Amino acid sequence: MAGADTPEPISEADYRVTAGIMVTVMPLLALGNVLSRGVVAADARSNLPAYDAFLRLNLPCNALVILIGAWMLLGRRSERACRIAIHLALTSALITGTSGLWLRGSLTNALSIILIAAAIAVVRVYLDWRLGLFALLMAMAMHSLLVVLETAGVIQSHALHPHLDLVEYASTSFMLATLAWILLIYVVVWVFASYVARRFRVGEQALRELNMSLEQKVSDQVTHIERVNRLRRYMAPQVVEHMLESEVDPSDMRERRTISVLFADLRGFTQLVETLDPGELDEMLNKYFDEVTTAAFAHGGTIDKFIGDAVMMLFGAPQSTGEQDQALRCVKTAVEIQQRLREINLVARIGIGTGEATVGSFGSAQRTEFTAVGVTVNRAARLEPLAPSGAVLVDERTQELAGDVFTMKLFGELELKGFGKPVRAYEVGTQPVAEGSTTS
Repeated sequence: MAGADTPEPISEADYRVTAGIMVTVMPLLALGNVLSRGVVAADARSNLPAYDAFLRLNLPCNALVILIGAWMLLGRRSERACRIAIHLALTSALITGTSGLWLRGSLTNALSIILIAAAIAVVRVYLDWRLGLFALLMAMAMHSLLVVLETAGVIQSHALHPHLDLVEYASTSFMLATLAWILLIYVVVWVFASYVARRFRVGEQALRELNMSLEQKVSDQVTHIERVNRLRRYMAPQVVEHMLESEVDPSDMRERRTISVLFADLRGFTQLVETLDPGELDEMLNKYFDEVTTAAFAHGGTIDKFIGDAVMMLFGAPQSTGEQDQALRCVKTAVEIQQRLREINLVARIGIGTGEATVGSFGSAQRTEFTAVGVTVNRAARLEPLAPSGAVLVDERTQELAGDVFTMKLFGELELKGFGKPVRAYEVGTQPVAEGSTTS
């Protein structure tokens, strides 16, 4: 049997929809039968007692189906209870349908067959093959029983319109032939309903699998986004995006390019560590890093690393925006950091260097990080501790690139550790020469 094409068990929603149909349709059918009595009664030649006999069976059966539907709708029912209820409702509906056969020789026969065939098809397609098979067998059994009882003389049907010259069951063979046609109609309906059900279930299953696939993809993407967001807390967002978009293995991402490097650290941090309790120190550092990070991101800087209270920041890595643009962004970030820190009563020193460096992934087989190495990085790192409190020192190349935008005065030629010749350094003023000339 075709049970494999139907998901089990039938969902509660399907049962509730079925119950809603029962509660809605059966009262309309009962009302139609009651109103039809008036039409029959208006014709003096009609067999009104036969119609009344039909109503005496039809109306209680309809009422039972309505009550079963209402019972299913008014509370949560188990799958087993719903199946039993549907069996009872089908039995009652089929009894009232076949009772129309008492009106032999009228259109009620044809209407009853149509309604029963429709019920078989709907149950087979919408619910499942077992309930559909039950409806099929019950309908065939009831029709067969009526024919057997009438041919045996146990019951006698009455024509609704005896005066009409309509075909009557003149012989047992004619009645059996008619029954054969009725049963054939039911079987044909069952076969087509089964075909539709299989196609429906196949499409339903395909849609379910598609939804599951989409749900899995969405879940994977959400998980990926969550991981990327967590990664952004530990790495610069620009570096994360660059690694995600690049087809190159991150461990192979190294190249020589011109960048601007910024180093900053708090003045008197060692003394603060010794005097502040852990909670106050944590709050102070978080404020400091928040201000530095906000300024960096506002001007496209890449936070390379935090080392205690020190910050290393890159401009031009992982993606270059041009030598002058990078230097301008770097200086503007430094000036903004100093302004922000003054507002929260913190003081920092900042050193900036511009020039060539090797940018990419460096580290061991177990751990790597995206950073920059080279003379430019070392020069900026050496300038930072020599800067006055709350000031920004830049090297000569940075001054050449940004000196037309920011006021800079010669600070001196400084002896830097690791450098054979003195390095000319400039101190940046607090205001740009021309406000808005930088490309932010």
